[in-house]
Amino acid sequence: MERFPDTIDGIDRAIFLPLDGKKALWGERNSMSDKCITKVLIVGGGTAGWMTAAALSETLKGLALDIRLVESEAIGTVGVGESTIPHIRHFNTRLGINEADFLSRTQATFKLGIEFRDWGRLGDSYIHPFGAYGADPAAHEVELFHHLWTRAGAPESLEAWSLPVAMARRERFTHPSTDPASPLSGFSYAYQFDASLYAAYLRRYSEARGVVRTEGRIADVALHGETGFVTHVTLESGERIDADLVIDCSGFRGLVIEQAMKTGYHDWTRWLPCDRAVALPCEHGGLFPPPPAPRRSRPAGPGASRCSTASATAMSIAAPSSTTTRPRPP
Repeated sequence: MERFPDTIDGIDRAIFLPLDGKKALWGERNSMSDKCITKVLIVGGGTAGWMTAAALSETLKGLALDIRLVESEAIGTVGVGESTIPHIRHFNTRLGINEADFLSRTQATFKLGIEFRDWGRLGDSYIHPFGAYGADPAAHEVELFHHLWTRAGAPESLEAWSLPVAMARRERFTHPSTDPASPLSGFSYAYQFDASLYAAYLRRYSEARGVVRTEGRIADVALHGETGFVTHVTLESGERIDADLVIDCSGFRGLVIEQAMKTGYHDWTRWLPCDRAVALPCEHGGLFPPPPAPRRSRPAGPGASRCSTASATAMSIAAPSSTTTRPRPP
């Protein structure tokens, strides 16, 4: 019997995966009789919901585990360009997804970094690269190289010492080298893709591995009187769905964790004042979009990315009359 991990959120619990592949058990140590997880319910679809479904259906394949996802077409999603970091590649690889097929079906492009415009002052442009700086990337951490660069009198701009930034500025791309001695080994990459297409892509992937999708809206979430755990949900149609494990992917609504369980949030406004975001599709205006994903800092105005326009605003310091109804060009 295989067991992992020893603790889950600080609770002395364990997930037991019998090697015969017949049942998945989650229970107290040495007490598995009444703690079985055989039914998983994912509340909400979109990118988060279908990524969860895909991960579970692949990672726990072969186990007697029923995975069900409930979503409603009546509830819209953001559905614009999804901005990712390199970890998404590891996720896709873990699922066994072919990169060329993924790129084609999600209208994706390669992403070498994140561009920040107007953050220091209007007109500034800084690309945070997915990679190191210097002629020998393996020899320097980013902070160390910055100190060496400053001590040398800051010859050229800092971005001139970054291969991924140089490629991004010139709209060029190549896959990183697997040879650690190669200068092409010191960077990584991510993707910019259509979020709706990615969700649909993972839906097909998940359903092919046994995940069951249910169309409907959840009308009620029932909690256990003593533990406060979710016991079942009821759809507007009246159908009751029981589950041993419920994963809330309902987004900002927090249908389970907030509306039902009243989990609450830690207010980080003191450190992260931007508390509003607007995103909408747009034309990128050329054959190839800008490789980095732009992010703008403005009182209440958007910046453009691959196939979407987005803005982040701190309403606590923006003028009361500020609006984001008219996108401005980058």
